[in-house]
Amino acid sequence: ESRQPYTQDLLLNYLDNEELPPTFLSYWEQTFPQLFYSGCVIAQVRDLRYGLPGQTRHVLLKPHTQSLINDINLLTIEDFHNWTTEEKVGLECALVNSVQGPLCLDPSPYAGLRRFHAHRTQHTFNTIPLKTIVNKQSQVIH
Repeated sequence: ESRQPYTQDLLLNYLDNEELPPTFLSYWEQTFPQLFYSGCVIAQVRDLRYGLPGQTRHVLLKPHTQSLINDINLLTIEDFHNWTTEEKVGLECALVNSVQGPLCLDPSPYAGLRRFHAHRTQHTFNTIPLKTIVNKQSQVIH
């Protein structure tokens, strides 16, 4: 179990986007190797802002493109084989294509509008002004 304070906005952004944070990957791999399932992590998020027991939700964190690039760089540096640029690009291409979904090249604006509305409803209360107000209200007065 790894507890992170809610003040780490970068971690919260990765949780909202359902992505593995590259800054925590090496720590999690060394400390909790059993944490990974098919390259993903199931995270339990507890929101205690509204009292106990709080709201609990589970998030499947998938590899992010940046975390894949970091892993490729680590693999090619640690390996004794001298990798050429073409081999590195081929490995990166194969990994990114296996993780990312198909690219939608539909010229219709409806696909973008559907994605926008889905993202907006999912992140209704995740705005910068609201985060600022919550941070001000949650600070302890000395």
